[in-house]
Amino acid sequence: MKNDETVIDANMLVTKNTITQDQIEEVNIYLEYEEGSRLLSNLGYSFYYNLMQQNMHPTDADRYANLNTILGYDVGKDIFMAIDGYVWEHDYDLLELSGSEEDKKILEDAAEKLQMSLDFSKWKDLSGQQYDYLFFEKDVSYGTEKTEDSNKHKNHTFMWNYEITNQSDFDKIIADIEKNNSTLNLFMIVARLICPNETGSSMMVQLEVPTSKMRLIIKENLPLLSHDQADGLWLAAYTLIDDNDYDEAIPASCMNYYRRITYENAEEFMLKYAKLINEI
Repeated sequence: MKNDETVIDANMLVTKNTITQDQIEEVNIYLEYEEGSRLLSNLGYSFYYNLMQQNMHPTDADRYANLNTILGYDVGKDIFMAIDGYVWEHDYDLLELSGSEEDKKILEDAAEKLQMSLDFSKWKDLSGQQYDYLFFEKDVSYGTEKTEDSNKHKNHTFMWNYEITNQSDFDKIIADIEKNNSTLNLFMIVARLICPNETGSSMMVQLEVPTSKMRLIIKENLPLLSHDQADGLWLAAYTLIDDNDYDEAIPASCMNYYRRITYENAEEFMLKYAKLINEI
């Protein structure tokens, strides 16, 4: 663990609204992303940029983001460092945090020993899942959501999770995700569609891109699959318990759509898939 973080003037901190492209590129270097990548939201980039300016090691920054994701809120740097140091000394790594009952007990014990108050009301159990930092997903600047006017005649909502406005943007994001060897995630979410289902609740369909780690797993364990099947784009359907809480979604189905999904037809494909799952 690094303990050499420096004090930084609050006026020097950036936010999701003030971070610049040059600062985003600094974070890409810091996290060893490909040059020109946009693999995080502006909130995510500002989070890492501020920690980078305080000389926090990127792995420790990942631990901090991990803790925020499972607890559902930003605990603050000081509390993170105290908890991280405590659990590290007790042979536990916050990079392994998944939201299991055992994880919760470890953090409850740490909070009690350190006499710190942690809020467990938004606790997420993501055991057995490979997840992105969901703490950043709720950032409205993370995607370009359809306007109210464009959706007023629809019974569904569609949103890109990256700044995608044309096929070139779409292709670049896919390529960046597929080339990223530094992430532990198996998939990255590129777009999301939400629509009502026949039970009265809502269905969420996500356009997911397998990372290099996932493609390697597929090729090693399913050698008879074609290149397109291993590298294709996936649609995954979920039932939403709460339309405002994606974290509580229940997995319903997934399907590989190879390379047939494009910028122009992504929304159509995702809506058709949602209707298909509703009919099963």
